[in-house]
Amino acid sequence: MKLIILRGPAGVGKTTMGKLLKKRLGDSLLFNIDMICSDMIGGHPRKTEVRYAAHELCYLAAEKTLAKNLIFERLFLDQSDIDHIVKLFSKLKYKIIVITLKASIEKLIRQDSKRLSPLGSEDIKRLHRLFIESKVKTTGKTIEVGNKTPNTIVNEIINYLSIS
Repeated sequence: MKLIILRGPAGVGKTTMGKLLKKRLGDSLLFNIDMICSDMIGGHPRKTEVRYAAHELCYLAAEKTLAKNLIFERLFLDQSDIDHIVKLFSKLKYKIIVITLKASIEKLIRQDSKRLSPLGSEDIKRLHRLFIESKVKTTGKTIEVGNKTPNTIVNEIINYLSIS
């Protein structure tokens, strides 16, 4: 049983990779932490207590379903978030694997412009800067997205998962 944390700046493709990964792995739950914070908890994901409440909702869902794989996707700027997930989910015996996705600022802006509700280039630059400056330990695998297709990236992730 694996808990896969997909982290990276806005526009890097976390949601796309998460959906593809869920489909390819099967028996998986996909959690978009920001959506859970805003839609289910009614708080802003910048607040630690709101993010922790989202993690706990995910824990309850995982506990009920015992899905083989859990996929979390978010920017993940704070090590404390990952530490909280590790502590919480260790009770369920999930192996935690962190996958960091990176891309050039130009690619992030290009990808953002394709969204239904784009953040805009200034927000993308700000979030990218925060991501670069974050103090999260980069354990696991880092993938430079570059010009790779989503399927190529998911293949890389699956190959890494098979040896982890």
